[in-house]
Amino acid sequence: MYRQNTNVLVLGAGVIGLSTSLRLVRAGYKVTVWAEHRKAITSYKAGAFWWPSESATEHSEELIQLSKETFSFLNALSSDKNTGIICHKVLGLSMIKQPLPSWHNAIPGFRLANQQELKAGYHFGQVIEQTPVIIPEMFMLWLESEIGKRKITIIEHKANSINEALAECSLVINCTGIGASTLCHDQGVRPMSGQLLQVITKNKLDTVLFIDEPGTEKTHIIPYTDGKVILGGTRFLDDWNTEPDYNISAKILQRCTTLEPKLVGAQIIGSTRALRPWRSALRLATETLDKGTIIHNYGHGGSGYSLFWGCANEVLKLVEQHKS
Repeated sequence: MYRQNTNVLVLGAGVIGLSTSLRLVRAGYKVTVWAEHRKAITSYKAGAFWWPSESATEHSEELIQLSKETFSFLNALSSDKNTGIICHKVLGLSMIKQPLPSWHNAIPGFRLANQQELKAGYHFGQVIEQTPVIIPEMFMLWLESEIGKRKITIIEHKANSINEALAECSLVINCTGIGASTLCHDQGVRPMSGQLLQVITKNKLDTVLFIDEPGTEKTHIIPYTDGKVILGGTRFLDDWNTEPDYNISAKILQRCTTLEPKLVGAQIIGSTRALRPWRSALRLATETLDKGTIIHNYGHGGSGYSLFWGCANEVLKLVEQHKS
């Protein structure tokens, strides 16, 4: 079978790169991964729950398909505690009425919030009764374990150019995230820094809360397990800073404790600041060059954990089309 004799080089070892590698090797392809970094990347530092942004793709039909496939994949994994996937109710709040997301009919348990669920000061809300919440470090370790079982080679090496990668392999999958800004000279890829707090609380929290608000602040509360809660956040476009700011942390804590009083007295155990690969819409497409073919899969912004498996499926389709 041609798949077993087809080498594929994947660039990037974040959630997009590793999930794409796993999807390809499950389909029978021989995969090697080049990664500039293994664990010092955004995928390990995200505050992750399934709720894709409407701006992630150019077309709503594409967003529905990619997000639905990822929702189903994560939901199936939630029965295995080793994956780092749990399910919680999620409630998005707004002061004004918001349009329904394009994917609302594709996801079970989506509805409008009732008056009893709305927090003080908020007049509109949207709910998913049970949505996947991703504990990034656990999930990334699970992905690496699944890849290791299938003998995928991960090499710590930065591709300095597309031609360098194509000289190694004639079929390259570009999952470099923010790195695509230099690798592909794509000026549309811009850093959007996001700062989070990790806290421990003795009070039980089982609902993800977020506020749909414009500007640089995006308040969200994401309960994990064993009392750990992720608090956020910020979104500073064109900001390369990855050092947490104490004053920003204080503002995040204040906003989140106001929204959820059960967080009062929570112990801060850490803070992170990482770069989302913002783009007006993700790039999921084939590019044919003189030295080979590159399939791009980058620019997911803050929706990487909501779209990754659907994107991996789409990459597989593009690979199949290339080989046919």
